[in-house]
Amino acid sequence: MSVSATEPALGGGVTLVTKGAGLNELRDWLPGARTVADVSDLAWDSLPVVISDSPEVFSPALREAILDQKARLVWVLRTGDGLPIEASGFPIYFYLSPPFYRVLLETTVRNALESLRL
Repeated sequence: MSVSATEPALGGGVTLVTKGAGLNELRDWLPGARTVADVSDLAWDSLPVVISDSPEVFSPALREAILDQKARLVWVLRTGDGLPIEASGFPIYFYLSPPFYRVLLETTVRNALESLRL
């Protein structure tokens, strides 16, 4: 899918929170996405879509941003992995798991951003 002149780069509203190279494939498909490994200094209410495979993302600040309709969390489930204990009761917008498909990623991000505009 190409980005039109009136549509901003899809990755502009996305933050990838990962340890190591875990989400490199997704970063390649989301030009403009921010990638971070340390979540301690993030202002969650200014990060509309957070895609993560890192348990550190399950913070009270992100929960509050989600409940205030300022953010959406997309969790990456790895094969054979369940949700970490930190995710218990946490509002997760959508789950992705390998193999990743670009069209599914783009649709998920667009829908997450749209749901925040409603």
